[in-house]
Parts: sequence; structure tokens; C-alpha cells
Amino acid sequence: MKNYIIPILALSLSIIWSCENETVDKLKDVKNKVSTASKTVGNLSNIEENAKKTESRMEELKAMTAISNDEFKEWMPEELEDLKRTSYEFNTMMGATGNLSFANEEKSLEVTIIDGAGEMGSALFASQGMLGSLYGGFESESDTKKQEIVERDGLKSIETYYKNNNDSELRITLEDRFIVSASGDNMTTDELYAYVDNLHIDNLNN
Repeated sequence: MKNYIIPILALSLSIIWSCENETVDKLKDVKNKVSTASKTVGNLSNIEENAKKTESRMEELKAMTAISNDEFKEWMPEELEDLKRTSYEFNTMMGATGNLSFANEEKSLEVTIIDGAGEMGSALFASQGMLGSLYGGFESESDTKKQEIVERDGLKSIETYYKNNNDSELRITLEDRFIVSASGDNMTTDELYAYVDNLHIDNLNN
């Protein structure tokens, strides 16, 4: 934090100097810069706090046992609302990871679930957690797609909607353990999240 005190002081001094030499508009401009610098320090403080929480959770997850193939198969549904399961896959090459595909005649859904438990899983969880701590509010839109960070049930969901095809993608961490990526053809982001929510991934917690 000390490294950021100097630039803030420098900006404050520039305000004093501006009182003698600059216009009122210039004063307002410098004041805004001070405010921005202060917000930056606050954001860095939040990132540091989130990093500590992620590190602590990583140690907890490292001591846990990741889900097994049998547990995944016992949990996975054959149907998800109006969709039927078309395929599944489970592997432990990069942490315990399960893939599911669902579809009907009109739309399809693919979900990847990475368990943050265990040695490998906890490292992946930490990477996702550190990345997530950098996200504040974000929104970007063009003629073809919209990307944004959406607050859903108190969690940040990184979502993309492709307008021309009515396709969606999202990435979210659930139960402070599972990293979930999903893509849906012929559905909005709200519909995609609803499907993911109805998977009840919390039941995988062992």
C-alpha cells in the first residue's frame, strides 16, 4: 500500500500548485485524478484480500478428496428439464473433470465441471480464484455479441451471448469448489444459467 501513497501525495500537491496557476476546470480535472488514484488503491486492497481468501480455501481443498468416476456417474442426471443426456465423460488428467452433453430437437447444452478438491484441483481453483479477483464490473457489446459479468445468487458469472445464433456461454465457480463452464445452443444466458442451476451441482459435494 505504501507504494501508492507517493502518487496520491503528488496528485494532491498538484492541486495546490494548480490553485495558483490553473483554472477552475483544471482543478476539477486534478481532483478527479486523485479520486481515481484512491479508487485504484481500494481495488488493489480488495484484490489482495480476495487473494488471501483464495489461498486459504486452496489449502482446505487440497486436503479434500476429489469426486470419483463412480460418484460422478451416480450423480449425473439422464434428463435436465426438457433435455436428454446424449453423452458424458470423466477423467482425472487435469483434476477430476466431468463433461456432460444434453439436447433435444431444438437446443443443446454442454457442461464441464472441474472439482477443485485434491492437489491438482486446488491449483486450478486457485488460478480461477485469482483471475476472478481481478474482475469488477464488465460489459461489452457489439452487433454480434454481448459479454458481461453478471451477479447471480451472490456469485459472479462471466457470460457471453452470440446474437446471430442465439448461443450462450458462461463460467462460474459454485460451492466455493467447482469450476463450471457451460455452452448452450439456441438459448439465452438466462436460460443457460437456469439449466446449470437445475443440475444441482452442490449434490456432488462429498
